[in-house]
Amino acid sequence: MDAANSKVLEPEEQRIIDEEEALLSTARAAIRSAGGGDRAQRTDSQISSLRGAVGRAMSDDMASIAAEAQRVRETARVRGGSHLPDPQLPYFAHMQLESNGRVRDIMLGQTTLIDSKHKVNVVDWREAPIAQIFFHYAEGEDYEQETPDRTIEGILTKRRILAFDHGELVQIQTADQTLHRNRAGDWSRDDDTVRPALAGGEGGRLAKRIIGTGQSGEKMPVISSLLDERQYEALTHDPEQPLLILGGAGCGKTTVALHRLAHLAYGEPETYSAKRLLVIVPEEGLVRLTRALLAELAMEGVSVTTVDDWFASQGAALFPELPTKLALTTLPQVMRLKRHPAFCALLPSIALEMGRVCAVAIDRSLKAENTFETLYANSDAAFPLSRLKTALKQVEVTKSLPDLDEVRRVVGHETKMFLNASKDREKLFGDRDLLEKVVQDAAGELPQGAIDKTILRYRLQDSPTSEEEFADVDVMLKTATDGRSLDDGTPMEDAGSIDVEDFALLIELFRAKTGHAVAKGRKRASYAHMLLDEAQELSRVELMVLGQTVTTVGSVTVAGDAAQQISAGNEFLGWDSVMDSLGHGRAAPVTLTTSYRCTEPIVKFAHQVLGPLAPADLPSMAKAGSEVSLSRVPSEMHTALLLGDALNDLIDREPKAQVAIITREDRTARRLYGALHNQLPVRFVEGGQFSFKPGIDITTVQQVKGLEFDYVVIPDASDEVYPDDPASRRMLHVAATRAIHQLWVVTEGRWSQVVPNDLIDTPR
Repeated sequence: MDAANSKVLEPEEQRIIDEEEALLSTARAAIRSAGGGDRAQRTDSQISSLRGAVGRAMSDDMASIAAEAQRVRETARVRGGSHLPDPQLPYFAHMQLESNGRVRDIMLGQTTLIDSKHKVNVVDWREAPIAQIFFHYAEGEDYEQETPDRTIEGILTKRRILAFDHGELVQIQTADQTLHRNRAGDWSRDDDTVRPALAGGEGGRLAKRIIGTGQSGEKMPVISSLLDERQYEALTHDPEQPLLILGGAGCGKTTVALHRLAHLAYGEPETYSAKRLLVIVPEEGLVRLTRALLAELAMEGVSVTTVDDWFASQGAALFPELPTKLALTTLPQVMRLKRHPAFCALLPSIALEMGRVCAVAIDRSLKAENTFETLYANSDAAFPLSRLKTALKQVEVTKSLPDLDEVRRVVGHETKMFLNASKDREKLFGDRDLLEKVVQDAAGELPQGAIDKTILRYRLQDSPTSEEEFADVDVMLKTATDGRSLDDGTPMEDAGSIDVEDFALLIELFRAKTGHAVAKGRKRASYAHMLLDEAQELSRVELMVLGQTVTTVGSVTVAGDAAQQISAGNEFLGWDSVMDSLGHGRAAPVTLTTSYRCTEPIVKFAHQVLGPLAPADLPSMAKAGSEVSLSRVPSEMHTALLLGDALNDLIDREPKAQVAIITREDRTARRLYGALHNQLPVRFVEGGQFSFKPGIDITTVQQVKGLEFDYVVIPDASDEVYPDDPASRRMLHVAATRAIHQLWVVTEGRWSQVVPNDLIDTPR
């Protein structure tokens, strides 16, 4: 370090740097020393070293050291041996503990290395009990930490977060300051990154926090009281005419649409009673929120459901011969093929051909040459079932076949097979020629590989489960030790199941065969009015089926935003296409242009994220607010520390705050929950099971459609997770616009290209 730069630092700051560099040098020596021999030898060396440490330890430390030794043994058993800290990132935090006059330095890293010779103690930050002291206490505080055997006590005398670049120490963060090393090797104080705790009070910045406005828990204004004249007209729109409500995130589409339902029920309570109304939303979390909003409008009896749950229930009612077990997941290519408009467009011709095949089967059984096939082909009836019935009547009238009782029996049997949903499912998803036609008609929008994937998936789902295959085996012999079914967690776990996407195609095929979606003894639902929220997520065939359940004098309310279309396997084709598919006429949209949820900085950020997908004009913004905060960290470990410190501070200051940490992928959310649950009272939310109570939820973008939180953290805004493509832009836009007061965006690597350039201080 040159003399000029050293004058920038105070003596205490230089002492901190010297301490950390000396500690790093010792850690490097320990890693090199442990590098010889195979994994088993290194594990034995670690355990021997830990035994030695136990012998020299004070009584308060013995339990934690013994617990760490046991953890090393278990890790070695599971992994087949141990491994060493990465010299490029040996650890990411350093704490110093004082207990009964003894001082110890503990480093937190990905891997444990205990070396008594070099006095190096690197512990696994996720699993070592002693590591929890770092997350739960501030520098200078007395600590009390439970271990498997006892409670240890002492003082946390030092607490520092460290960053490395190719193995070189480049940043030291304490409770009061951040020291940074430039590429020339010179250290200086970084006044812009004093403790990572997000931006403060609404409209300004506070020096020591990066999140928190003090406004969490405040009630949002009732949207209906803020509508302009044209928007208010939506509430009183002609009930027999369709209504299309458009607007960006937080503009109040759902609230306006629900107020329209309440207005309908108030004006014509017999026609629009609660049991004759239906609300369809994309995710379970929005179901819960919508029910709460309807309760405030005294509309508790209205049915609110996800689109998947509605189709699953309708499929079960109409087709009892099909499996009731829903598949856990569907391959994206298979889902996209099933939801593609090209598949839906083929259903009428599929139904017509299946009717012809039925007529041929009747002729074959009766040895009637082509009697029924010819009558079927010459019929001008609109639907195949009607053609078959007409053919039978003609045979009965002309008596062209001798044994009419046998004719009726055969026609009845073959017609039953013609209407069998299991046969339909086999035809739709197991017929290669048909699937090749779908891909061909998609004109390059579907990959050829989707054909084999769809067929293989159907064959798997049509297979018996292990329980069924081994039905004769004693139940005790086929019960897994963990209580799960034999197929759980195996490639066969979807055996005996059905994809929820199948039901829309099967119901529409049934209609194409018969002219209606009602079978003998099986009645579909029927509604006077239907509200489809986030309708941009629905496929054409789903819209067609839903539209047919509305009575001829009823109508629909459709709400959505093309910029928020994130559903896998669905391409949004425009609002005219949506309304045409529903079959209740087009509608001039009522567009809501004011964002009541998000602050001005969040609205601008989200608009920039959309890039070429953004509407021409920004929404009007009802409120100012704190700037969007961005943080770039070296590793996942640093993300956990950064969030742990900042959010612990936030919850202390604002106990009523509702916070969402929103990741793109489920595995990231689970990993982050594993890293944070020992630091924070976090809730891992899956299946839309939000409590809507104060606290911190960790979840994915797919689950938060239509929801809002006081604060939102996006922890994975890297180029790898959010590449520059339309889907990523919409995903990041949806995640960002869940925030009411403040948004914090974090990345562990290169910033995503969709994050606005003007907000990034460091190069991507």
